[in-house]
Amino acid sequence: MKRSLLLLVALLAFLEAFAQNISVKSFKALPTDLTASSKDCKRIDQNGAVAALIKVVTTEKGFTFEAGALGIVDVRQEAGEIWVWVPRSSRKITVKHPVLGVLRDYFYPMDIESERTYEMVLVTAKMDYVVTEPEPIKGSLFVESEPMNCKVYIDGKYVGKTPFSLNEIGVGQHRLLLVLKGYSDFTDVFDITLEEPCKIKANLTVDPDAEKRLFSVSLEKKVRFAPGNLQYQASTNTWRFAEHQWDYVGERNNEASPGSGAWIDLFGWGTSGYRNGAIAYQPWSKSSKESDYCPYGLYINNLNNQTGKADWGYNRIINGKEAENQWRTLTSSEWSYLFNKRVTESGVGYAKGNVAGVNGVILFPDDWKEDFYPIQNPNKPQAEYGSNVITAEQWSVLEQQGAVFLPAAGKRNSQAVNGLGVAGEYWSATAAGEISANCLIFDPNGLYPVSSDYRSYGKSVRLVNIN
Repeated sequence: MKRSLLLLVALLAFLEAFAQNISVKSFKALPTDLTASSKDCKRIDQNGAVAALIKVVTTEKGFTFEAGALGIVDVRQEAGEIWVWVPRSSRKITVKHPVLGVLRDYFYPMDIESERTYEMVLVTAKMDYVVTEPEPIKGSLFVESEPMNCKVYIDGKYVGKTPFSLNEIGVGQHRLLLVLKGYSDFTDVFDITLEEPCKIKANLTVDPDAEKRLFSVSLEKKVRFAPGNLQYQASTNTWRFAEHQWDYVGERNNEASPGSGAWIDLFGWGTSGYRNGAIAYQPWSKSSKESDYCPYGLYINNLNNQTGKADWGYNRIINGKEAENQWRTLTSSEWSYLFNKRVTESGVGYAKGNVAGVNGVILFPDDWKEDFYPIQNPNKPQAEYGSNVITAEQWSVLEQQGAVFLPAAGKRNSQAVNGLGVAGEYWSATAAGEISANCLIFDPNGLYPVSSDYRSYGKSVRLVNIN
């Protein structure tokens, strides 16, 4: 009897010790992982909100999970991990296993937010199943330029100005971009090896067109427009400019959603994709609650305040230098100056027209000359689109001389796209009130550079260059 009791005590002690053999190695948010908000993986919690997703990394099977009063929304076994959906604002989780025991009341080290994906790496008594990648092998880089003081971008990220050195950069191939106002951009692809430091000497050439085909947006400031309206694809998280200046997406903007392969070009205000303090910050956001569109958390902020990341132009754009922070959105005062105060050599600032079969507004640079192309009814906001009918072939000539075309791409209101081919509505970077922001609007009745509209409405974006 005594022997049996001792065995029982030993067994209970063993099980109690074994129960402590589940622990959490790491817990972190995965800001670029959109699984929790994707169509096939979205789950709704008991309060009607979209649940958060925790990817529990372990090759062990047989786990069960509890989350207190809020409960677990769903669980799914995946290769090498278990997906656990939990309600937003959950604070803790309990992990149970029939052999390994119980990890009770693990408190999350951060707030659990709706539609976000997290990773929790489990360590068990048997082994840590997460493969720890070795420290990356690094080399060094030295960049000089003539002239000096060029902005340096490596793999699209701004890292400093020339002369520039970096002692720890991963071995392999990288992209280099050097930017200096008045000079042509310098681009290069270089390899980092362990054998010797990579040394690059760049000689930038003066851009003969640097001061040509520009648009004044204030007494001191001139800009160059992007070659097309901004477009976005959620499935690849890719930004690009439209192939032609007259291109627009139209009805397919209704398909805006996480993970969608459709390109969209009508965006709620400030939906740059960067987490900037606004609730609705993703390009596909369709919330009808205007207070969700407050950059940096306050309705009074403009897109270019603070970090500037609420501005769409902060993104890497694949056919726009493919480096961050190369573009920006015009302010409302700049749109106003462009149309109402700017003085051009020819006196022609803008005109309504039809380019390649698309209605819209044509902008002419400061140095536009009348003999480039005969323009009818310039600077008349109530002119008809048919005043200037221009073929795609003719447009290529105007475009070479710096003309810009803003297509009448309509707007999106909730799920409906309206005004296609009739009205054009383009965001500014300027807030107008608690629920609105300033924008440019044109239609058959007129042209209004400083209008305002609800922030939730999807509108076109035409960026200008930073440098």
